[in-house]
Amino acid sequence: MSPSPRVRQRCGRWFGVGRPGVVLVGVLAGLTVPGVASGVAQEPPVRQPERRPVREAEVQQVQTQPSGSYQVRTGDTLWDLARRYLSDPHRWRDIFELNTGVVEDPHWIFPGELLALPGQVTGIVVAGQPAAAEPAPAAGRPSSGADQEAGRGVSRFGGESIFDTSPASGSVLGGIEYDDLEPTPLVSPSDFYRAPFLGDPNTFGPVGLTARKIQENPLRLQLPPSVRLYHRVVVALNGLQVREGDKLQAFRWGYRLPSGETVAASKALLDVTEVMGDSARAVVTDIFGDYEVGDPVMLAEPIDASDLVAHEAADGVLAELIGFEFELRLTVLGSSDFVFLSAGQDDGVALGDEFAIFSRQELQPASARWEDRLIVVRVVRAGPTTSTARVVETLDTGTAAGAPARLVRKGVRTD
Repeated sequence: MSPSPRVRQRCGRWFGVGRPGVVLVGVLAGLTVPGVASGVAQEPPVRQPERRPVREAEVQQVQTQPSGSYQVRTGDTLWDLARRYLSDPHRWRDIFELNTGVVEDPHWIFPGELLALPGQVTGIVVAGQPAAAEPAPAAGRPSSGADQEAGRGVSRFGGESIFDTSPASGSVLGGIEYDDLEPTPLVSPSDFYRAPFLGDPNTFGPVGLTARKIQENPLRLQLPPSVRLYHRVVVALNGLQVREGDKLQAFRWGYRLPSGETVAASKALLDVTEVMGDSARAVVTDIFGDYEVGDPVMLAEPIDASDLVAHEAADGVLAELIGFEFELRLTVLGSSDFVFLSAGQDDGVALGDEFAIFSRQELQPASARWEDRLIVVRVVRAGPTTSTARVVETLDTGTAAGAPARLVRKGVRTD
């Protein structure tokens, strides 16, 4: 039977078919036209477990079921139970095969029947009502009441986890003993090497120069001069005496302070891998700024501040705040910012020393009250006449060059 012209016209408008004579067959799933063979092989429908209407009176029995079992109630099917407890209705056969001694026909289950469920379910069912299924314990990590009382296995993550030990049980959490951790040093190597310092480019000791990066450039592109972590570079030594294994520090001269010194910003640390005459090859191990080809390099000073502790200073050295890491008209200091002080090694200043900085209106910094301090800084690099200090405490973020400072704590070695 062929559809009428009116039907063909409507189908053309609905489904984009505009040519007459085109017949839509099986547009909707399961739609067939009488007398026309679809020509598509269809699988026989899968017979699902049927629902059997049952009187409510049949399920009014109250009893406790053993763990991993379920008591059938009105309207249940194996299909529904597999979807509810196994998260997949197609696994109804798993339940049937586990209960062949109770269920004769998987399409028929009856209220009151006690069915065993696969191992994933450990809930207890009372009066035919399913309790919320609990997740099974992870492999190798049983979760029992005794474990929870002992503070073990409470995370249920399995294996070892920092959450498998209760914090209330002591200082051990996940195998980490906090009492054994190394204390934070007053001055870390990172603070020391990334800190800017002051100097005179005209009289500064022997320095090398970052000559080039070791890289291939077959297309002769205009590559950027930036040097990144683990890049290899060639250093023109210019008389700088180095050996394989030495550590170099790259820096760059910045602005000049009113006092005459020039700020040198630290850029990177390099390990010398090979020395060839007046040049050396090195690899970048630490980056502190925008390190580029052309930046000068010097031998990195060694540092050992692991045994420094702070002691109250009896006679505080007086100094003055003479500048900051960056040339700014308005300076607002925060933690980890760097400042420069007018006292250095010649004045007895050393690593770990702490200075309190007061207001510029303070006329007697030697006797200024501790509670009137604005900022506390810690010396991380000491030169002959000046020093670099890192901000460790701020009570007032605003300050300016010329502010008085007084030594309040002394970095003392414990050995």
